[in-house]
Amino acid sequence: MESPTISQIIRTYFEDVSQWAREAGGTPFLARDPAEPYELIAGMGPNDFRVVLNWAGDKEFGGNVLQHLDKHSIEVWIGRGRGLAADPNRSLVYPDGQKQAFLDLVEACKQRMLGLKFPAEVTKKYTVYVGTDPVTTPDGISMAAYKLSFTLDVAGRAVTYRQVESFNA
Repeated sequence: MESPTISQIIRTYFEDVSQWAREAGGTPFLARDPAEPYELIAGMGPNDFRVVLNWAGDKEFGGNVLQHLDKHSIEVWIGRGRGLAADPNRSLVYPDGQKQAFLDLVEACKQRMLGLKFPAEVTKKYTVYVGTDPVTTPDGISMAAYKLSFTLDVAGRAVTYRQVESFNA
């Protein structure tokens, strides 16, 4: 089995978390760069629920010259507008009408991400949970959102070497 490309890995996560987000009444997004999750969460309306998947890069962690091993970092940002409730923070832990408690949504997303099982021939099989952090803007302003971080270890694609015959001046 050939190792997956970056886009195949992220597409697998995005399609799965998108299905969950829609079922939970949210709108899924795929971030195009590291700043876009901030923009998407900041652009929420008072009743919005947004789920943003972001590929946060990869790092090589071993292997050999024929096949490297990569640790992919995946982030899922979850935000929900607070609306004009008398106690907007109550919805963190208590359902509000048809809306689930916000932290229950965070937990459900975490479990959804961890539930994917990948081929053992080219991955470590399971997504690893790194942690969840509250989202604050680069200026330190707290947002009604959390960022869940995960990693997936994947065998890199086979490298085809090309010989360099000389160095040009």
